[in-house]
Amino acid sequence: DVTARNTTNGSPAITNAPRPILQVDNLYQWRVEAVDPERDPLGYKLLEGPFGLSLSTDGFVRWRPTQSQL
Repeated sequence: DVTARNTTNGSPAITNAPRPILQVDNLYQWRVEAVDPERDPLGYKLLEGPFGLSLSTDGFVRWRPTQSQL
């Protein structure tokens, strides 16, 4: 017997939008919300970004932008 399975892995999608308001020297926080079509657990990793911006493995973005960064 041969059984065919769907081995396609769909890309996760971000389901919310970041807050559009940034202020100099004020802490910006946003929690990324995303879903995976196969319901696989998601993790987050920042590949590049402005100095001081951080992204935790559970999707929390934190940044305190300076005047020169805005």
